[in-house]
Amino acid sequence: SSPGTIVFYSVGNHPLYRGRKRYGVHNASHTTPVLYKNYCNPKIKKTNTFTNGLKNVQWISTHRRLFGYFPDESDTRIKQFNTDMKTYIQHNCPTMGYIDVYNMTDALVTDRYNESLTMTYDRVHWGYNVNLLKTSMILNKILL
Repeated sequence: SSPGTIVFYSVGNHPLYRGRKRYGVHNASHTTPVLYKNYCNPKIKKTNTFTNGLKNVQWISTHRRLFGYFPDESDTRIKQFNTDMKTYIQHNCPTMGYIDVYNMTDALVTDRYNESLTMTYDRVHWGYNVNLLKTSMILNKILL
C-alpha cells in the first residue's frame, strides 16, 4: 500500500462457496493462507506504518451475532475464529495490526440481550447504532 494509506481487512461472517458447500466460514486455517499471501509474507514490499506509527494494514475482527443459522456461525466458532486470527496476526504478521470489535458486540449480547435484539434486523447483522460504535472504535485506534 502507499504511504499514508490504511488498509482494513476482515473476512469471516459471510459464506464462501465452492460448488454447493459452505467453505471456510469462520475457519482461520482457510483465512490465514490468504492473509499471509497478501499481507504477511516478508517478501512482499509494503509500507509498514502509517504517519503516527500505526501499522498501515489492520485486521478488524468479526462481530458477535445473536443467532447462528449454520453450525459454523455458532458463538463458540466465531469466538474461536477471532482468537485464532488474533494469535496468527500477532505471531506471523509483524506489519499488521489488530482491531477488536468482537468483544464489544459480545458484551452487548451477553449483558444487554433484550436491548441488542432491537439493534439488528436479522439477528446476524448489526444496525446503524452498533456499526457506528464499531466505526468509532476503528477511528479511535487510528487517531490514538
